Amino acid sequence: MQLLLLLPFYFFSFALGSLSDILYIEKLNADEAQALDNKDFAALEDIFTKNATYNHNFPSSPTVYGIDKIKTVLASDAPPGVISQNTASTESIQLLPPFDEQGAASTATGVVYTTTSFIGQGDLEGQGLFFFAKYKDKYVKTGNFALYGGWRISERIYIAIKLNADVAQASDNKAFSEFENFFTQNITYNIGVVGEPNVYGLDNLKARLTELLPPGSITQQAVNTQSITLLSPFDEQGDAGTATSVVYSVITFIGQGDLAGQARIGFGKFNTKYVKAGDFARYGGWRISERFFIFFVSFPKVD
Repeated sequence: MQLLLLLPFYFFSFALGSLSDILYIEKLNADEAQALDNKDFAALEDIFTKNATYNHNFPSSPTVYGIDKIKTVLASDAPPGVISQNTASTESIQLLPPFDEQGAASTATGVVYTTTSFIGQGDLEGQGLFFFAKYKDKYVKTGNFALYGGWRISERIYIAIKLNADVAQASDNKAFSEFENFFTQNITYNIGVVGEPNVYGLDNLKARLTELLPPGSITQQAVNTQSITLLSPFDEQGDAGTATSVVYSVITFIGQGDLAGQARIGFGKFNTKYVKAGDFARYGGWRISERFFIFFVSFPKVD
């Protein structure tokens, strides 16, 4: 009977321990972003383990090992004369067993969505560069509990998702010639409208979108939640050659001229496949090989 009475306190203690661990890890990620913006790279010694690994996923920046090399690489990303703003937003933290008697874990994994803005100053004033990405992290609890409850980042993989944002921007600007940087030549594309067949090939895609988005129409495409999965096999550096994703999107069409005052808003998602091509000059070689748009709802209704 006494044991039964103690059970609620045990589970409360377990939940409290788990919650504190997650909060410590979330603060760890927030302080890492702030350290980068302040160019306080010495602070990274309290955030990463000494033998941590960091993969930028850029051809010119292979996986680095150890906190000293991590500081050097991250310092090179933000040279003098450039202001940065790193935003760590959606954080999905998974505590891993075994758990101790207080419900605290000693290892964890996480996915952290991040946006990095670089703004030029002085001779670089007026120039900017923006990256949309996510971190795939591993965390361990060390013996130093003075900061972050002992939690440190032991592995971080940076996965850029700028590709999808640039596709949206090029579509809004009707810069269809830029699509050669985003899609493979044999792209398969479905715009998600009932009765609309698949479009095969990059040239046919550009022609069809030119018809759908004629001069005089204004669009604004917003891509937000992006769930990207890298597919095996992976090479010796841990890099993948194929990937899939689900990208949520809101598309607004605003009429001009004879269509002034008319608008249509579509809510949906892109089911997308990617392949890594040989051209690493942009997007680390990644290109879209298949994209299907699935409407959730649109206003007015799409027949």
